[in-house]
Amino acid sequence: IVENQQKYGILCISRFANPEFTQDDFDLVQLLVNYIAIAISKAQMFLSLSTSESRTKVLFEHFQEAVLVVDSVGKIIDANMSAVELLGYESKQTLLDIQSIDILHFDQRKREQFLRTLSLNGYVKDSSFVLKRGDGSTVNVAASAIPIQSVKGQVTLYYAIFSDRNKYKDSIEQNSKQEQHFRELLNYFPYFIAIIQKSVVRYSNTRSLDLLGYSAEELLSINFLELVHPDQRSEIIDRNIRRLNGEEFDPYYFLRLITKNKIEKTLHIHSSRIIFDNEVCILVVAETATDYLKNPILSR
Repeated sequence: IVENQQKYGILCISRFANPEFTQDDFDLVQLLVNYIAIAISKAQMFLSLSTSESRTKVLFEHFQEAVLVVDSVGKIIDANMSAVELLGYESKQTLLDIQSIDILHFDQRKREQFLRTLSLNGYVKDSSFVLKRGDGSTVNVAASAIPIQSVKGQVTLYYAIFSDRNKYKDSIEQNSKQEQHFRELLNYFPYFIAIIQKSVVRYSNTRSLDLLGYSAEELLSINFLELVHPDQRSEIIDRNIRRLNGEEFDPYYFLRLITKNKIEKTLHIHSSRIIFDNEVCILVVAETATDYLKNPILSR
């Protein structure tokens, strides 16, 4: 029993008396087998689609952004709970009872522009909108949408995603404050801390600036390898390339650096690979060799 090169099994047919099977018998059995194979194939396909649909429905309902499914005439036929909350309705059914999505649009001119862009480009991404909520208030959103076409190429549905711009703005401000607090915290650490990306010092705390004698702005314009003692530069280049390529080895070593005043300082270094601003970088945490030798176990 085979369908689309997929083997499902073997159908065994026997008879208890002569005559032998005729060619017509074989053809009939083969026809039967073909129908069985098609039936099994379709059953498995429908089962797969059903399972996939169930998973998609779970993702749809728990998606953190507001999602609306709208038909070709503008009737809302489905919505997730984030949409119900964003648009200020008591329940999902109350939102679905709306005759047309037009009632949500505060600015009809903006709506028409949105539909023109959707028709021209086949999608809309992060278009600013002010929507009416169920309680009469308004909400400023970023709207994205795509059309869903039938087999004949006709648009039958639209998927629209709405993000609350105020929450997005608050989230950015909150992350910015947390990053600032974290940077301030690192400045109190008694260790040399720096983040290096492609030989550029992307971040340096107060202790590292004091040791090197540079300002943060000056370090941004200096290749970090220029700070390394000439006798160690080739070793550091090789070490960093290997680390960025994922090779694992002892992260502790001694490094000789040249300060702005041309003074040589030996540091006990711990380096590791991190992701910073979506880029692979090297995080360097260090102390002077003198401090390290006072208590090497505690330092590690």
